[in-house]
Amino acid sequence: MEEFKSARAECNVDVVKGELVFEIVAKDPVSAKAILNSILKIYETYEKTRAIK
Repeated sequence: MEEFKSARAECNVDVVKGELVFEIVAKDPVSAKAILNSILKIYETYEKTRAIK
């Protein structure tokens, strides 16, 4: 399990039956969107590097 925290939001990442499960708890919608954008950016980078191989 990985955990990411900021002043206004936190995200827990678990692996359940081979799938990633993200649990996002945020104080406001802007914080939730910021965490989600970070996750999507990491995933996009992963997909791009995987395509190069």
